[in-house]
Amino acid sequence: MGKENQGNDFFGNPRRIKEYRALFYSGVVLSIVGLFLFTFFTNYLSVYGMAFLFIGFMCIMAGFLGLREEFGKYGTARIETRWGKLALATGTISLFSAHSPPISLIFAVAAILLGKKAIKRGDNTYGKDGMICGIIALFIICYLLILEVFFIAR
Repeated sequence: MGKENQGNDFFGNPRRIKEYRALFYSGVVLSIVGLFLFTFFTNYLSVYGMAFLFIGFMCIMAGFLGLREEFGKYGTARIETRWGKLALATGTISLFSAHSPPISLIFAVAAILLGKKAIKRGDNTYGKDGMICGIIALFIICYLLILEVFFIAR
């Protein structure tokens, strides 16, 4: 019952590897363009350059981490469970609702608990990601509360 999707999708799928490589190389191009704009222009193009630079770095990291995961688990079947998908959904909601700490806290704790349950059921695709989103949301909540207590309330 816990293992729902054990189909033909494996880690190391050539299509996914091409997608992660494309993401990585597009990040490199964006970073180079951003660095050029940021370095040689002083008006609003400099701001665009900074945006391209940081978006490029994010694409590079996502592509690199995706490639590392695909090659690290090469040949292993992807297993997705409902608990893992639910963990990822609640983790994402907890991140986007960080402006309301009580709601975000509820969703973050739920994402962590659902992620643990998904991992116990054999999920190797979404469960861990949902837990990571929940943990990041907890850090954001703590950061916002520290700002509120020490800087804004004074």
